[in-house]
Amino acid sequence: MSSDWRSPEVAIVGGGSIGLVTALELARRGLRPVVFERAGDVLASCSAGSAGLLSPAHSAPLATPSAVREGIKHMARKDSPFSMRPRLTLIPWLLRFMSAARSNRVRAGTAVLRELSFASLELHEQLAADGLDTAMSARGALNIYETERAYEAGQAEAKALAAAGIESRVLTAKEARELEPALADRIVGGVFYPDEAQCEPERFLGAVAEAAVAAGATIRMKAEVFGVRRNGHRVELLETSDGDVTPEQVVIANGA
Repeated sequence: MSSDWRSPEVAIVGGGSIGLVTALELARRGLRPVVFERAGDVLASCSAGSAGLLSPAHSAPLATPSAVREGIKHMARKDSPFSMRPRLTLIPWLLRFMSAARSNRVRAGTAVLRELSFASLELHEQLAADGLDTAMSARGALNIYETERAYEAGQAEAKALAAAGIESRVLTAKEARELEPALADRIVGGVFYPDEAQCEPERFLGAVAEAAVAAGATIRMKAEVFGVRRNGHRVELLETSDGDVTPEQVVIANGA
């Protein structure tokens, strides 16, 4: 077992949520992973800027029939977030997206995402039970709608998610305000998802990083990975700002 960070058993590229949790789990299993993070602080990662939502209600895949309809409608609008300059090379991608939006594939995708979401909730609860201060709380989530059209769409979404085993409760405007008195009078209704939870991203990252180091992991800050040298499918060398690294295994967790 090597303790030299230049020749680690496992090198993890990226010190965001995935990289840090991977380091923690590997260290708990007796390995000595080394995390290479190009920023000077784990709180500078993209993960720190997330909403921290642990959300089974977000189990619908991106490709759905409604996404196709909305996408086609907004593609030609220059102020749309889905605006695209028409070109022939887009056609194969659009056809694949439309194929992925078929109802049977949407159902299959939702089932997989639901399973991952509930597994994630259980693992976050275990981290909290282990004493990690991630500020996790499980109080549910309330979606609020200000137009009848949006309210109808929200109810349809809740019905579709119910078929995948995700519990929800449709609320009138009065019921929503009873649940959250701070809501404005102009709302028309809401949908409450009781299984939703969240944590505070910065506290989560800090707690996991601290626990990973305590378990035997090493986190090297301001250590940027510039490239890799491969032998077939195996990574033989990482080129980093701290010099060359020769790991036994590599986990790539540096985002897009």
